[in-house]
Amino acid sequence: MSSLLSPLTAQASIDELITEEDLFGGIPTVKSATRLEQKLSEIPAAVTIIDREMIEASGAVNIADLFKLVPGFQSYHVNANKFGVVSHGMGEAHPGRLEVMIDGRSVYQPALSSVDWSALGVVLDDIKYIEVVRGPNVATQGSNAFLGAINITTYAPLDQTGSAIRTTVGALDTREVAFRHNNNIGSFNYRLGLNYHKNEGTGIGQDVEPPFLPSQMEDGAEISQLNLHGLYTPNLSDSFVIQLGVSDGTVGVGGSNHPADFTPRDVKANYQNLSWDRIISPEQQLRVQASHSRNEYDNEGLILLSDLLRREIDAFAGAPQSAIEAFIAGATGGESDQLVDEGMETGVTERYDVEVQLTQEWDSALRLVAGVGLRHDRFSSMANLGHDRTLSSNSQRLFGNLEWRFSPDWIANAGAMLEHHQDTEARFSPRLGLNWHVAEQQTVRASISRAYRAPSLMEQQLFAALILPSNGQVLDINTYTPDELDPERVDALELGYLIEAPSINSVFDLKAYVEEVSNGLAEQWTYTAAVSPDPSWVSTVIPDATDPDQKALQIANNATWRTKGLEAQWKLQPWSHTWFFLGYAYTDTQGQYDRRSGAEFKLLSERTPTHGFSLLASHSFGHGFEASAGFYRQTSVKWHQGSDLKPYNRLDGRLAKNFKAGDVQGSLEFILQSFNSPYTEFEVNNTVDTRGFVRLSLDFL
Repeated sequence: MSSLLSPLTAQASIDELITEEDLFGGIPTVKSATRLEQKLSEIPAAVTIIDREMIEASGAVNIADLFKLVPGFQSYHVNANKFGVVSHGMGEAHPGRLEVMIDGRSVYQPALSSVDWSALGVVLDDIKYIEVVRGPNVATQGSNAFLGAINITTYAPLDQTGSAIRTTVGALDTREVAFRHNNNIGSFNYRLGLNYHKNEGTGIGQDVEPPFLPSQMEDGAEISQLNLHGLYTPNLSDSFVIQLGVSDGTVGVGGSNHPADFTPRDVKANYQNLSWDRIISPEQQLRVQASHSRNEYDNEGLILLSDLLRREIDAFAGAPQSAIEAFIAGATGGESDQLVDEGMETGVTERYDVEVQLTQEWDSALRLVAGVGLRHDRFSSMANLGHDRTLSSNSQRLFGNLEWRFSPDWIANAGAMLEHHQDTEARFSPRLGLNWHVAEQQTVRASISRAYRAPSLMEQQLFAALILPSNGQVLDINTYTPDELDPERVDALELGYLIEAPSINSVFDLKAYVEEVSNGLAEQWTYTAAVSPDPSWVSTVIPDATDPDQKALQIANNATWRTKGLEAQWKLQPWSHTWFFLGYAYTDTQGQYDRRSGAEFKLLSERTPTHGFSLLASHSFGHGFEASAGFYRQTSVKWHQGSDLKPYNRLDGRLAKNFKAGDVQGSLEFILQSFNSPYTEFEVNNTVDTRGFVRLSLDFL
């Protein structure tokens, strides 16, 4: 699409291309792969578009569940209100290596080395469509896009009119209300959203795998969110977008294998984003974006010090209470047993980001997008750093992508990102792609890339330990980073085949790839004295203790793995009122990590499910009635920090009635999730059973 379009016209063009008619009548355009607006047949990567129609048909009640549709991606509940989304496995409780953006603003958090899906500041009703780049995209989006990138595009103020309200009730005692209002003040158009969500969580009850005891899992949540999306267009050349949001609430966190350890985590988050688009000339466009975000977490996990010592330090497991109390008195200077805070998900993270981008089009054959970005991250957490000081880090990036149509049937994309992080050397991440239109509506693509991911602030400075607040004495070290970490590296090769068949309303994409990761970060057992400087402290209190030194986990560049696979997606509309979306992924991961400092190597082949399958189908019966169904299958996987899980099949269904009464347009939906049989996600006791929801939507035009 020509860069002659104004930002408003360009946005309108994207909106039209995402509609059902244009989706099947022509390949839509995307921006996340190269920052240039391109058709799927022109980009050097595999991309999945989750449009509004798919969002509605899926019956999803949270954003993370949508990524079950994406080939090669895994989405799972860590518990009822904590989610993980990963590309090509290697998932954990706080998965990383995946960039997530909202309207181009990164929401990756250095405090968690991950994304908090419950505190994004937007909900399903705010989302217009999602672009998912299935593979390394560091050349375009920077370090965090190590194995993929997600860009969530929200509704702009001019996309809707009037007001709307949507309420959802159902399983887990869910109560959710989303309200939005669109209006204008002169030439300033705005969209205001107010969202409230509450559920009581999963609970475990009696169906608990041995050796765990029946217990209630306190993983409920209550979150309130407010967001504003404003657009100001003073003339035909300039447009300004302002986005503000705030979230406040509480989420129960912990592991379902230890339900008694669940504690509430308070979260307060806010963000501000300002962008300016200017048409300098018919051949040039300028974009400037500045953003700030802040997330504050308070996870209070109070426990008796004696109980914590028994659980965390092997030497105390069978010790009499008198011996433990004697040790506590010695370590604290005479104090008795006391409550200590073991809440690990506590801290404050803050990010400032500024980016300038210029798009230049010389002619129809040559286009360039290039820019520069500056970022400042701040992080403080007594629980994860071992001190209450605030760490900060600065990074700079230069990026660009050149598109060259050197013949009618050939397109080359050459992109690169040069990043410099405060604690590491500058790294250059290039990607070269070539697309060949072998026949009408058929394209073969190939790309090769090398990319780096810099360790986050927490990974670089982690020191999670049991520290007495009274005197700063370290009683036990859990996980720490002893040395400076190097960036992770991935070398990737991708081959793709895209077929568009307008005559049968079909778009099919096939991808084969190889990804080789080196210098991967993983945890490694080491031995450290639990109290410094005298490691014999245990034997002075417990004479029969044979090993006064305690095991701890350290973060190191000790993992390498190679992933190769095949992915396919197909969207088809064989009849005017019926469409299907099918996704499949075969993934083969081979590699290892050093579990015990050169003495014990663990294989990584089980960390990725070998097969993944998704099918979403929708049919309109007329008279406002429509139905959809989703089927998802994932083979066995052993999640890090989770469980060794069996394969699962999940079947979801949705029935909706659309209606209109005067100026009110609405819909009533009945949703059933996992109605075929219960299954487990991430941990063996985290059961997803049959869940029903009712959703009512009213639009006041």
